[in-house]
Amino acid sequence: MIPHVPIPKRHASDDELADVLAWSVELHLATLEQLCERKSSSKSDIRRQQDICDRLIDELRLLGVGSQGRNRENCTRVEARLNALQARLHGTP
Repeated sequence: MIPHVPIPKRHASDDELADVLAWSVELHLATLEQLCERKSSSKSDIRRQQDICDRLIDELRLLGVGSQGRNRENCTRVEARLNALQARLHGTP
């Protein structure tokens, strides 16, 4: 059994929270890609994951969060989705 180690309390900065959110969305998008590639994935599972991703991407946009994830890694899937959404909103292809 792992001994309980208290975690020191600290408050995350807005930037840290934004990074974690972007990284989390990146992981959800990767899961969606994997579901779409598997023949055994049900349409309802894919639809559910797609809905989650759409909602999260919309939240990123509304909060003004970019595509930088944890440790300042670029979240390429998030970046592509945000760029596509931006293009649709502004009527550019």
